[in-house]
Amino acid sequence: MFKALEKYSGVFKIELIDFFQSKWDVIFGFLFLGIVIFVFYQLWALGFAQKAIPGYSLAKLVFYVAIAESVTISTIRIYKIIDDDLKKGLLTNYLSKPVNYVFFQFSRALGKSAITLFINLALTLAFCFLLFGFFPFSLLEFAAVIFASIFCLCLLVLVGVFFGLLGFYTEDSSAFYFVYSKAIYIFGGLVFPLDLYPQWLKSISDFLPFKWAVFAAGKLAISFSTDFFIEVLLMQLFWIAVFAGLCLFVFSRISRKVFINGG
Repeated sequence: MFKALEKYSGVFKIELIDFFQSKWDVIFGFLFLGIVIFVFYQLWALGFAQKAIPGYSLAKLVFYVAIAESVTISTIRIYKIIDDDLKKGLLTNYLSKPVNYVFFQFSRALGKSAITLFINLALTLAFCFLLFGFFPFSLLEFAAVIFASIFCLCLLVLVGVFFGLLGFYTEDSSAFYFVYSKAIYIFGGLVFPLDLYPQWLKSISDFLPFKWAVFAAGKLAISFSTDFFIEVLLMQLFWIAVFAGLCLFVFSRISRKVFINGG
């Protein structure tokens, strides 16, 4: 078991090192993220001038979006890499190696996504601080937010691996990812906190993984409570286990039927 952990942690470290070779991607990603936050800041400033939102201030909404967007944008699109492996027949190369393809791709994506997340969070929160002059959380609460954000990344990466593996049956997994990306906006509360949704929509979100992959970290940042933090971690671990199981199950079926497609 320890040898396996060492193996996949090695993949994680390689991706961290490789990340600094593509720093321009991060710079452009942050610029996009900064524009998104500033646009929402302007829109909500106009909205609050007309009517206040109970339980939320302008600062809380902007900090919420900063956290939620940082987590989502930092997650690399691992489904595309898996899609290419399947189309080009590269999957067969991994079957003869002493690594599990699912865990290999998970470690690979998590390594690059994690360092991107830390940079995006640092820069976007600094930007928010310039706008408002304070943070809505203590240092200890922020540590909890970081912890929960890492589990958010784990869940989002596993969902990406799962959709990538489905490409074996459909020849292209981009359609799955398209639906998934829209579901994040609606059921994950990427733009508006789920607290502002109608009760029937909130109830649906409670039974889906998107709430715990996007909404959770943002909510903890602006309204921390120990009970909610524990609930978030338990639900994240539950959905991580579900998607890890699904990925391993699908890959076991694929490995039996694998064929070379396109060379």
